[in-house]
Amino acid sequence: MANHIELINLSNATHNGGTTPDEWNIIDTKSFGSITTQAYQNTITKEVVLTIKGTDGDLADWTVVNASFATGNYPKEIQDLVSYAYNEFETKYDNVSVTGFSQGGGLAELLSYTFGWGGNGQNSPGAGNIVVNPQYFEHISELGIQAKGVSNDFVTIIEDGDIVDNFGSRLSDVFELNLTGDSSLLYAIGGILVPEPLAKIYAIYKVVSERIGQHDIQKVTDYVNNLSDDEKASLLISLKKTTFDDNLVIYGDPSNPDKITFTDENGDYQEWGKDKNGNYVQTNATDYSDIGKTAINQIGSLIIMNNQDFSNIEKIAVSTSVATIADFATYKTKRKIL
Repeated sequence: MANHIELINLSNATHNGGTTPDEWNIIDTKSFGSITTQAYQNTITKEVVLTIKGTDGDLADWTVVNASFATGNYPKEIQDLVSYAYNEFETKYDNVSVTGFSQGGGLAELLSYTFGWGGNGQNSPGAGNIVVNPQYFEHISELGIQAKGVSNDFVTIIEDGDIVDNFGSRLSDVFELNLTGDSSLLYAIGGILVPEPLAKIYAIYKVVSERIGQHDIQKVTDYVNNLSDDEKASLLISLKKTTFDDNLVIYGDPSNPDKITFTDENGDYQEWGKDKNGNYVQTNATDYSDIGKTAINQIGSLIIMNNQDFSNIEKIAVSTSVATIADFATYKTKRKIL
């Protein structure tokens, strides 16, 4: 299967009309109302990637297709897309992936759910409301198939703070990229609190424009293409989903189940490995236990320093109490295991 960086580049080529990546040829282009697709085949592996263009400003994009992610409608345009994907790809090729930006990513998630294809969406809504529509079930039944569910190899990649992030109901897992700092956005939000009406209006405009500016596949494409080889490898490992037990599903490296590398929901890179007892413990965590102990002891010293009239017994009592608290805090910190 094409890796996630290749998929992003193919999606960008379709959405922005960019250069087709090396070793890929366009084999088909179709439109269904406001939906536009472009299919690529790898010249070496012969695998196929179906890409779906994002919203292009067409009114029908917003009133028909995009609205469906919120309302759950199953309009003819989406029905035709599903029929096309089944007749031209699911029944003809053994190795098919799907990708798309924005609206296209939401539709890619729908096709992944329907056919079990791997792939990704970029800054896209969720298709969960569509797949519970009885019309969807009737349609795929007419095609003679049952929905396979979203593939473990499909993930939605979003830029932190993207305006489409929470639109629709998500079927796939989400991987978040923080491509821009939030300083300008925080500055704009702070401006809303200013009592001056014109300043408040400008600040609201800045908040909206900052968020709209983050909905941009070119930024995502430039980001992944400009990573070093090691950074690309790390990102691709992080985008692989691995199940380590019945309750824990995270991103890691399935080729080495004793070592996990992933980015958590806060965007922090983590490494975990098994200890001698077989428990997963974080191996790249900074040990703050002694820092906490030192800080608590310093608080005790400050209490004594600012209360020079304490008797020696009172000073001993304070020192003993904070030392006990510090030791307990250290013990609790070092008990962190997975």
